Amino acid sequence: DMTLTLDTQKLPIELTVWPNGKDGYTIGLSYETALYSRQDMEVFIHALANYAVHATKEGTRLSDIELTTDDEQEELIKLGTGERMEYDPSETFVSLFRKQARLYPEATAVVDEDSSITYAELDRRSDILATALIEAGVEQDAFVAVMLPRRKEFMLAVMAIFKAGGAYLPLDCDYPKERLQYMLEDAEAKVLITTDFLEQIDFNSDCLPVDNSKPESLAYMLYTSGSTGKPKGVMAEHRNLRALVGWLANMLRLSHTDRCAEHASFCFDASLFDLMTPLTVGAQVHIFSDTLRHDLEGMNRYIHEKSITGMTLSTQLGMELINTFDDLPLRYIVAGGEALQPTRRTSVRIINGYGPTEFTVCASYHVVDQERQYETIPIGQPVPGSHLFIVDPNGKLVPKGMGGELCLSGKQMARGYRKQEELTREKFTDCPFIKGERMYRTGDLCRWNEQGELEYLGRIDTQVKLRGYRIELGEIENQSLKYDGIHQAVASVYDGLLLCLYYTADSDIDEGVLKEFLSQSLPDYMVPSTYMQLEALPLTPNGKVDRKRL
Repeated sequence: DMTLTLDTQKLPIELTVWPNGKDGYTIGLSYETALYSRQDMEVFIHALANYAVHATKEGTRLSDIELTTDDEQEELIKLGTGERMEYDPSETFVSLFRKQARLYPEATAVVDEDSSITYAELDRRSDILATALIEAGVEQDAFVAVMLPRRKEFMLAVMAIFKAGGAYLPLDCDYPKERLQYMLEDAEAKVLITTDFLEQIDFNSDCLPVDNSKPESLAYMLYTSGSTGKPKGVMAEHRNLRALVGWLANMLRLSHTDRCAEHASFCFDASLFDLMTPLTVGAQVHIFSDTLRHDLEGMNRYIHEKSITGMTLSTQLGMELINTFDDLPLRYIVAGGEALQPTRRTSVRIINGYGPTEFTVCASYHVVDQERQYETIPIGQPVPGSHLFIVDPNGKLVPKGMGGELCLSGKQMARGYRKQEELTREKFTDCPFIKGERMYRTGDLCRWNEQGELEYLGRIDTQVKLRGYRIELGEIENQSLKYDGIHQAVASVYDGLLLCLYYTADSDIDEGVLKEFLSQSLPDYMVPSTYMQLEALPLTPNGKVDRKRL
């Protein structure tokens, strides 16, 4: 037997179990309605009862107990399965680009600060450079490092590397020398393409078309932070990239009339959205200069002057752009990297994207509904050709509504980490739900909400302890954003004792009133004791909130 009681307890949740006189037990659950919904509690008590029934069976190992029934597991797997993708498996980014070069040879392909290049010229010049790379020893799966400014020549280099059969490794000139040296040595790069290197190539020479790219060969490697203190190289294949640009172009409804702005660092996986995808449909790519990337007013002017139709931005920068300017001509903004927070109404189509570098940028997305009142903006539905699973610490599927670790499987799964076989085996495991498939463990806490949409809850490894309580800072931040006038909010804990809230707002906010507001929805130990209003939150080079500078 199970009963639910509201608001009669002293703690957020109180669980009571007592014999019912029928060789069984009654489970009573009391909870605070300001913190939990009835549906969440029903999911919890149902899973608990199911767990208890199985635990009483002799010889049962607790780690083997399923929290879900067979029917529920079937429903969860269906919920996490993206649409089927139908395309020629032999296609690569190069073959898709070449189709557009034949269709629109004189159309502009890439625009930078003061120059541009057509589809035909990009195709011809990259053939010449690819031939030179092959002569320099570049072959299948060989890495070619690229250290170039944010100009059209970067895309020229990438296209040539693809055609030569190699994989590109972007390097940022602003990185410390020690980090750059490590990346070059770890990748064992065959060639380093710089401005000086390109000046030695005769781009007026004749050359036959070249294309050694294959679906199963490596396309690129991007380095991400590593727990050992050394960056780890994530290796992705052409078939991963092909899957990404295919569904993305379709979801964004891209055509040859679009003009897409590339804002992200070339070393950041989000650059693939706006650098690669438009070139598969005949659209223009506008590469923002380093100066323009950090000038919000300048970005707004450029968007208007060049009739930019779409772009990908970090969540913080995307929301700042929308909240600052009223008449943006953009059709869409893809926002990602951090939890998306509600904004004012806009005609711009906002797509909330989620995904790690290990899954070729994006694993799920949600198109924001301007008419909907969100408690939390979800990260949505699985992308086509992918499978999403939410599991407990034992790898078992958790019930709908319950949090667990998000695991990914599908066509965008990267090959693994460079020279880190043990870590690759740990993070890229055999998928227990789909025979013959691999599965990537993200380390992200997620759940399926009442509408069957994926919600991001935080990181497994970034939950913090405050005076003995384990808390998720994202919950405090989300509640703070419900206060009228607050646009951005970040919570931090210091020395396990002090909880501070940083926020930006339209006008000065009375800290006492804000604290009282938060105390109505958060338990006392989760209400910040210190408040600091800022003009703007500090950002990292990739546009995420820089918590270290707070």
